[in-house]
Amino acid sequence: MAYQVSSCCGKDFQDLEDEDRFQFYKCDYCCEEFDEPMNDYDYNDLKKDERDEMEEDEYRGKMARIPFG
Repeated sequence: MAYQVSSCCGKDFQDLEDEDRFQFYKCDYCCEEFDEPMNDYDYNDLKKDERDEMEEDEYRGKMARIPFG
């Protein structure tokens, strides 16, 4: 079952309205406002992709510093 989390840090959030009845979301953990919540599995996939990309960048950086010959 999908669980909705904040798109800023993946924690619980509040569904709020301002005085013009405009709906927005606010993270309970970091107090950031965001547009749309995400499913927890989408957030986890996004963070995994970001970690993989960062590891690949580190690897490419190490390989670029190896002197040739």
